[in-house]
Parts: sequence; structure tokens; C-alpha cells
Amino acid sequence: MTMERFSTILSRTFPARDHRAISLLWILFPAFLLLSPPIARAGDLPVTDTRQFLARFWQRPLAKQTSAQIFPQRICRPLAVETCGCCHEAQHRDWSGSRHALALGPGAIGQFYGMEEEQWQSCLDCHAPLREQSLSLARYLEESSGEPETGEAIPNAVDGEPRSQPQSVHRPLHRQGVSCPVCHVRDGRWYGPPRREGLLPLAAAENLPHRGWLSAEAFGDSRFCAACHQFPPGGHSLRGKPLENTYQEWRASPQARRGIHCQGCHMPDRRHRFRGIHDLGTVRAGSEAGSSGFSVSEGRINVRVTLTNTGTGHLLPTYATPEIRLEAWQEDRSGNPIPGTEAVQWVARRVDLQITTEHFDTRLAPGQSMTLVYQKPRSPQANRLLTRIRVEPDAFYTRIYRALLEMELEDPGARWIRRALAESQQSAFTLYQKHYSLPEK
Repeated sequence: MTMERFSTILSRTFPARDHRAISLLWILFPAFLLLSPPIARAGDLPVTDTRQFLARFWQRPLAKQTSAQIFPQRICRPLAVETCGCCHEAQHRDWSGSRHALALGPGAIGQFYGMEEEQWQSCLDCHAPLREQSLSLARYLEESSGEPETGEAIPNAVDGEPRSQPQSVHRPLHRQGVSCPVCHVRDGRWYGPPRREGLLPLAAAENLPHRGWLSAEAFGDSRFCAACHQFPPGGHSLRGKPLENTYQEWRASPQARRGIHCQGCHMPDRRHRFRGIHDLGTVRAGSEAGSSGFSVSEGRINVRVTLTNTGTGHLLPTYATPEIRLEAWQEDRSGNPIPGTEAVQWVARRVDLQITTEHFDTRLAPGQSMTLVYQKPRSPQANRLLTRIRVEPDAFYTRIYRALLEMELEDPGARWIRRALAESQQSAFTLYQKHYSLPEK
């Protein structure tokens, strides 16, 4: 579908908007990141000064890693994750089941067809930052039939492990998302955190694959993550709040005051799982969910459903994509919900599809609680009451994909969007659930 056709459909669906902007904003919010002019890259980066190191390390768009070489005089693909996995097997396995591995997913690619490179490049600055990934995507959009790949690793919300075996070896470079070299390779040198204490001494660097690595304390600092998880001053904001504000939310948290950085919760023991809102265990560890005060009095049912941010070092949930529902409804003897008996309280930052209006923001700062107070007449058919807290990590994306498909999006983009919709719906999970039996009348 041409951009003119796309704009025509958008104008019918969402009048009086900047439709060229909408098509990019819908899926990839980090497109708002402000790009600085390139800095000359000469020699190794200043690893002892975290601020200077990160200013140089995260200059986007990244330069080509033409000098990256793991073994002298040996042919290999130094920027492919499967190459890293030959030695770093545990890290590769963890990464393969992470959201970083899926950073450039079908929802993005489905929108890129018909766009010019400058339109989608800013999205890749966070979702697939390597210059080689941009070139890979450009070739793919020009040459492929647009058929989505199979064998993706979709993390399971229950235990965080992949639902299917990852097949990164068969995936083009752009589909490897936020891969190993995105965070560890610059100008032909490998960078990483300081070596753990108590390990055996290393051989001389010149005898190690890729000459070892240069260690930098920045890899344990939240500012490292802020490069993609915080909009800069002047970035897109609604009601005075940046759309992506996770780093600043963390700075205001008790965790920041105690010196607990992003990596402490999302990379414990340096594991490369990057678990967050998509993972049941991570959400449970950072919150407390329950219900209380159940009673039936004078024909009315009463209960309180509560969610508290007890250990999440930013707003729960951060960003405008996830939504959490506190809900309760009455069921008949067959377990069917009884219409008209439901009540819902949202914990979310709800914005419109054009990302121009914030409808509400009920997210929880550390220590805050949200309570759904359920008080409704008992239905004559009611046999029990269900209380539940439901997490939808990709709620905003789900709405986007449905809107795109309703706009008669053409193939090959439509095939990708249909797949993205299915995946976004699969990501939802139940954080808490309890049934209350109702007394016989």
C-alpha cells in the first residue's frame, strides 16, 4: 500500500491529524528520541567516566562495525547472536527468550512496507540500532515476499521461558532486535561490566577472542538503559509527562535512593532475561495483589480488590502500552459471567491512538495502592463472585493492530499485523484470582 493510500485511509478513520506521523508513532514510541550530531570515534571509549562513556556509546545512528573481529584470520559473523552463543551459551539462551530478542517484531515491520528509510530509521535507533541491521531491513523490505518467519521465541508469561525454540540462526540481522553487539560492540572493540571478583585470572587479552573486553561501570548503571527507556527533554509529552519516562520514574523511587539500578531487578546476577511486565513472576515480585472485605448484606455484594506497588522501582506499569485491570463480576451456577454485574478499575496510562490525548493516568508509584470497591446488587442467578487482576502487557499495541486491520491494510504488511495482533493478545495473563461462594438464599 502506498503512503498516499495509507494517508487516505487514515484521514477517513482519524480526521484532522498528522497522519504521516501517526503511522510511525503508533508502534514505535522511541522514534521521538532526539538525535545528536555524530561524534568522531577515535580509539577506545572513556570507560572510567560513565557520563562521557554513555554519551559516546549511544550516539545514534550507530556507525558500521566494519572492524569487528572475534578471531584473527577466521571467517565468522561477529554481529550475529548465534556467533556470540558459541562461547556465551548461557547469555545467548537467556537473551533468546527475552523481549530484547523480539524488539523489532511483526507489528513494526508490518507498518514499514511503503515507507522510505528515513521514516523507519528513527524507530530502529532503539529497536534494532546497528547500522548493519538497518541495511538488512532495507534489503528485506525490497526483496522479500513479506512472509513472516517461523520459529520465533515468544516468552511465556508463566515462567519466562520461550514457548518455542528460538531460531535466531535463521533470522536476518534486523530481526535479532536488541542483540549482543548492540550493547557490547563499538568500533571493533567489545565492552562489558567489570569482571566478577574471585574468578581465575584471564589470559593475556591478545590471546582471547575479540581481544577480551574493556570493562566499564556504566553497564551496571541505570543511565545505560535510559538511552532507550527515557525520552529526552523536548521529546513527546502529554500533560507535561514524557511518553517514555521510566528512568525519571526510577530516579524518584526508593530503589534509586538505595542504589538499586535497573539491572538489579531486570538482570539479577547478570542474567540476560530482561524480564518485566510480560513476566508473571516479575510482576508478582514487584507488587501485592488480593481481595478482602467480602460480604453479602441486604441483597448487595461487597468486596475490595487491591493492587499495591510494593517493589517496582518505577510506576506500575511504566509507559503507555501495558494496562492492568482490577475486576469483579457475578457468575451463575455454570460459571458464566452475568451481564450487568461487572465492575472494573484500570491501572494504566490510557492515550488515544494518535498519541495526542491522555485520557487518564492511574498508574501506581512505589508504595501506592489502587482499590476496586465492588458494591452491586446480587443477581437472582448469581452463585458466586469472581475477583481478578488481569495484566495486558501489550494492550495499546492490540488496539493499534485492530485499527490497522480495520483500515483494510494490504499485504504484505497485513500478514505481519495479523501475526502481531495474535502475539499481543497472547501476552495477557492473570496476576490474581479468587472466587467467593454466595450463601444460599
